Amino acid sequence: MSHPPRLFACLTISMAAMVALAQKAPQSDLRSRLQTVPGVVSVEAGKGENSYVVMFDQPVDRLNPKGLRFQQRIFLRHAAFDRPVILGTEGYEAGGPNGGELDGMLDRPNLLTVEHRYFGASVPKPLVWKHLTVKNAAADMHR
Repeated sequence: MSHPPRLFACLTISMAAMVALAQKAPQSDLRSRLQTVPGVVSVEAGKGENSYVVMFDQPVDRLNPKGLRFQQRIFLRHAAFDRPVILGTEGYEAGGPNGGELDGMLDRPNLLTVEHRYFGASVPKPLVWKHLTVKNAAADMHR
């Protein structure tokens, strides 16, 4: 049985934890704090100052969470601890943090961009196409 509200709450809490931990940490300690977030596999320096590439562990099939897993790429651009956060969901491969129009409208927002499963660096191995569904992709935002 699927539990979309529960999945949404879990991902929202995980992403909020990433931002909350980042906001409590001095900038120099931000990377090590991000590495403590549950589900985070790695944190690397991104392009640009205060940018990070985070690999996040996800199940390939939400109906079988103990089955195959893959790493989903997330980009974080940290502007300041007191700035708003824009969550961007890319339809395909993400090239970095992207806040779209809001990035230009807000004064230095933090950007969190999640790459779509089966694109870019977020491709499961082995590649099982039957799990590329709207339901699974939407659930990726809810862990």
